Amino acid sequence: MKPPPPTVLAGTDMIRFPCYEHPSSSDEYINSLTSGTPPIPRLVCDGDAEMTTVQVGISPHARRRNPGPLGTGEWSSIRAGGRQQYIQGIEVEVYPLAMIDVGVENPITLSIHNATHAELQLLNNTFCTHKLVPMAHLRRLNQVRRNGIYVADYRGPSGQRRYTGGVNLSDRIVLTRGSLWAYRNLGINLTILHEIGHVLTHHHQQYMLNVSRENARTLAGTSENEGSLEGVCDQYMYLLCYAADNSAINSTGTRNGTPNGRRIIRATRAIQNLSSDGLYSDWQSRLE
Repeated sequence: MKPPPPTVLAGTDMIRFPCYEHPSSSDEYINSLTSGTPPIPRLVCDGDAEMTTVQVGISPHARRRNPGPLGTGEWSSIRAGGRQQYIQGIEVEVYPLAMIDVGVENPITLSIHNATHAELQLLNNTFCTHKLVPMAHLRRLNQVRRNGIYVADYRGPSGQRRYTGGVNLSDRIVLTRGSLWAYRNLGINLTILHEIGHVLTHHHQQYMLNVSRENARTLAGTSENEGSLEGVCDQYMYLLCYAADNSAINSTGTRNGTPNGRRIIRATRAIQNLSSDGLYSDWQSRLE
């Protein structure tokens, strides 16, 4: 039986919903790593949203001043991952699978799993409206993380779960709903830019954040994750914001990035080899 044609989210012509064999969720995938039993996919038409109860997290120091979906005073305290965390549970429509097509000529298709309408729009703004990520870097993302981007309540195994931030797994990037909620007023998602930075730390002859250990040590990171490359990925994230035409996004990159960090990231192969790009005729001129 031939599947129905893809549907398009109203007002966001870069987002579409095909009918496919639906991959496993992040939780099912993580559990399968423990049990050794591969998760069983299911066939769905992903244009149909599913009502789902989700949990949005926030960092402890931000909960008193930042409202969640239910307001400022509705954060529930939980103990998870060896730390105190704060979440709000809400019922929303979630799209099991959506595709974001970036670019017009030779577009790149990104798979986005388990996102709400608002979360899809934030990612669409990041990739398409503001064109923050070079096409070459998105192609590298598709090569290294073939199952795309998953949105989940938390990241990590259940015993160590974190409700904020994101993580690179072997075949996908996982973004928490808290990370998407945190930057919603900016209209984009910073965490995905940071995680694409991690994709670019994989060895690649042409596109790589080939930062020396000495330079990596000079770049202080703001991530909850430990690792010598956290500061590198932060500075990559802020450099992309610094290059934005939008004044609020540009100010975010200028205020949080550093001149030395921009200098170090500009000198890498990931940036030096961007003499041209499918989104802008000369990407490097935006990064100067």
